[in-house]
Amino acid sequence: MRRPEWHRRGIGNALMLELVARAGRFSLHALLARVATTNQTSLNMVKDFGLGDIGTMREVSRKFGKSVDAQVLEIRLGKRHDVSHS
Repeated sequence: MRRPEWHRRGIGNALMLELVARAGRFSLHALLARVATTNQTSLNMVKDFGLGDIGTMREVSRKFGKSVDAQVLEIRLGKRHDVSHS
């Protein structure tokens, strides 16, 4: 269910900052994201954090009764030192 009152409040950015910081503390090599190609806002956000496209999974899910593709993105943490985001 869409809840517009929670959109554009920085919650996703705060969660991503914490995720990247914790992954670094656990010495993880990479983070992966799988985002519905119809969700441009989330795709933009993860790309802003440095995740790059590594492929598309075709018709792997259903959303509102329709098949949805998912874009797969990654960031290798050893190559990124600054996890700050404005």
